[in-house]
Amino acid sequence: MGNVKSTPCGTDTSISAHQFAQIIERFVQGVNIDVQPNNDALIEEYIFKQLLEEGVDEKNAMIHAVRGALVSRQFYPFQPPELRRLTGLYTAYFFVLDDTNSVQGRSDMLRFRQNLLENRPMPKPFQGCAALFKELDEHYLEFIANRAVIGLINHMDSTALEDGKMGKFSHLQKSSAFPHYFRWMTGNPEPFVYFAASKDVCAGYDKALNLFIQAAPDLCDFTNHTNDLFSFYKEAILSSEHDGYVYHRVQAEKISVVECLNRLVDELHARIHRIKATLVSDPEVSKIAMAYVRGYLGFHVTEPRYKISELNIPSLKAKIR
Repeated sequence: MGNVKSTPCGTDTSISAHQFAQIIERFVQGVNIDVQPNNDALIEEYIFKQLLEEGVDEKNAMIHAVRGALVSRQFYPFQPPELRRLTGLYTAYFFVLDDTNSVQGRSDMLRFRQNLLENRPMPKPFQGCAALFKELDEHYLEFIANRAVIGLINHMDSTALEDGKMGKFSHLQKSSAFPHYFRWMTGNPEPFVYFAASKDVCAGYDKALNLFIQAAPDLCDFTNHTNDLFSFYKEAILSSEHDGYVYHRVQAEKISVVECLNRLVDELHARIHRIKATLVSDPEVSKIAMAYVRGYLGFHVTEPRYKISELNIPSLKAKIR
């Protein structure tokens, strides 16, 4: 199964499923992966009912509820159920917005900030997002709660731009920093990273938060680029999407797809090493951060949307048993 496409800069964009599986194999050999047991039926039910109230149809509400509950369980295994309901619902809204592709939906996303500030009535599911923001302060410092609000607005903006056909960028060879910048916008990594640092660990503006912030850049890049790596199979090999981070970077750096993916693997290994080294002085902060890293990996290798099981990677099967 191959995927061949030329780019404006003439780089090699061919890659087979076998080549990709070898790249994933190399990545997996250098990481630890956690897969949390059991489903959170009560959290799934809570998210499902909230999404129905926000106008999401029953089929998609169930899909997003299951995914939101899985994210909260995998990323934040040490958090109590009442907090994971919140992070799970935030995740579900993230995916609901990701699926919003109507002209009216894009307009509503771009106007969300203004409607929020002026307390205007908002259509569903945007009113649900606004209501969720009010619950954050019970569990997180203001600085961290702000990351969630800013991150979701960033996600709305970038989704509106992409769906509005602005995702075709033709000056990437001159603007080599753009792929990383745009990926940060579309990926919304900060909220998911900072959600790990609830008041149970970061209760004030002190040493724990100071330390976590210093690991945040690597945690955020880990978040985005792990997703880039594991999404590539379904998006660019099984399908023909060529407007994401990997293809932007291929054009900007004038390298092949295979080389780009191998660089991602090396960079991800280095980021995980730096996260560990940064947090080594505080076992509690290190515990929640590394649980996030291992759980994030576990989510991507078990979540059906990424179809990684089709690749039959031996070392991956051994790690998730």
